[in-house]
Amino acid sequence: STRPCCKRLLALVFLLIFLIFWVIRKTYGFWNGKGIPYLSFTDYVKLVYDNFTKPLHEVNLENYRRRGRLYGSYEGFVPALVVGDPLLLRDIYVKDFKCFSDRIVSNATGNPLWDRMMLNSPEEEWKATRTMMSPAFTTSRLKAMIPKIIATSDEFCKRLLLEGEKKGAVELSGMFESFAMDTTAALVYSLDLNTHENLDHPLVKCCKGFFGNLRGCKMILLFTMSRVFKLLPLEFPSKKGTEYVKQFTRHMAHQRVRFEREI
Repeated sequence: STRPCCKRLLALVFLLIFLIFWVIRKTYGFWNGKGIPYLSFTDYVKLVYDNFTKPLHEVNLENYRRRGRLYGSYEGFVPALVVGDPLLLRDIYVKDFKCFSDRIVSNATGNPLWDRMMLNSPEEEWKATRTMMSPAFTTSRLKAMIPKIIATSDEFCKRLLLEGEKKGAVELSGMFESFAMDTTAALVYSLDLNTHENLDHPLVKCCKGFFGNLRGCKMILLFTMSRVFKLLPLEFPSKKGTEYVKQFTRHMAHQRVRFEREI
């Protein structure tokens, strides 16, 4: 009785191996014969490994140099066309963007704050959001931003010179992060923030709390293998990071109400 059981178990193992091989061949053979360079299954496995172990821009640049401006890849189990040709990108992002607004696998995670972001919105919702935001980027409004950008840039340059006079090591990444936050605060909220001096400001806490939780393996997994991510019991963004955004939104709403009452 032991021998027939072993044979059945062995047959099941071989059947499972065959099914796995068949699924891999069927799924990751999509680009075969399509007339463009493409990643094989082993190439894609290497790409996923590189995404977790190397800076993302280095991985993208390596594939661009190796395979050219147009090649086939995958996002998990879904075929994806990688485009690096400026002329094609112009058509995709401008002329024919209406045909490409839902061009990627949905990155919705069940977190309402994340799912309602403009980049994650489905086509019709994205169009409505774009219509509401377009007036904020007219030529006159963009010109009005220039003095604020110059002001934050001047402050940043002064701070760089002060740090340089100390003749010690300077953490430039942190300084540029503060500069980006100061500029964003000036343009979006008309705040004179000075991030490096006001670390307890609600906006600073919000950005550090929310974006600090967006780094790491979960974010890479979401953007490279979205469907695989959703099969796993992962939370993204974290509830703690989302709460920072809610607290800042409440703070700005209270500030606006108080300002209007004073007027």
